[in-house]
Amino acid sequence: RYDRDEIELNQRQLIVLALLLGSDYDRQGLTGIGRETALKYLQSLPSDVDPIEQLRTTLKRPAPSNKIQQRIFHSLEENPSNLKQFDRII
Repeated sequence: RYDRDEIELNQRQLIVLALLLGSDYDRQGLTGIGRETALKYLQSLPSDVDPIEQLRTTLKRPAPSNKIQQRIFHSLEENPSNLKQFDRII
């Protein structure tokens, strides 16, 4: 469980969060990915990594490196059109 007061997101992290959960541009987001998983994904990234580029890498990599990335990757496999949608939105 996450306390809203403890989470600070920069602009690029917020974009990734919107892509995963849905936004005005893509109301769907990734099916099966909720707020906690999306935030865990962002927290799993090193601070020196661009979260948008890492998301693109995660979505294209056949074997994601950790369980959170695997969950996002498998969710995308169920609807492969999301990757094209993400690239168009970005």
